[in-house]
Amino acid sequence: MINWLGKIAKRSYFGALLLVLIGIDGCGPTSVCAGDISCLTKSSDLCAAIPGCKSVPGCIHYGSALDAECANVSSEAKCSSQECAWIDNQCQSMCLTITTEAVCDSYFFRVSVAPNMMVTVAPCVWSQCSGIPDTPYCSHYSVDMCPTNLGCKVQQTCSWGDC
Repeated sequence: MINWLGKIAKRSYFGALLLVLIGIDGCGPTSVCAGDISCLTKSSDLCAAIPGCKSVPGCIHYGSALDAECANVSSEAKCSSQECAWIDNQCQSMCLTITTEAVCDSYFFRVSVAPNMMVTVAPCVWSQCSGIPDTPYCSHYSVDMCPTNLGCKVQQTCSWGDC
């Protein structure tokens, strides 16, 4: 699109003005609804307010929407990883496959972060609220409707290095 606008700007004063106005409008910080929504909560009221979550204790992934990301994988070949497993013809987060609090709290795996450097990751946590939120990504909400009570945050993003 920039090449097309650049050609117009070279050919007319109006085109140059249009390019400047579009540039001004497209520059600078904008706000977005950011973060992930999880069933991890200590409040049964909040759990009930999150579609897809249920007030049943269970093991869930801590800190991201991995439970939902695994559930969106549609083939066994793509599901295989330390975080996801193919069970009952569907891809599930490893955390969701754990049924006891002791195993959930002790589950871990090792990840290579650099040559000859491994880090232990303990991604699971036992929660009084379990399941997978119907809308696990805050980015699916507009800034005006950003559900901050579910852990989402309105954040500024920058374009063209203006922040």
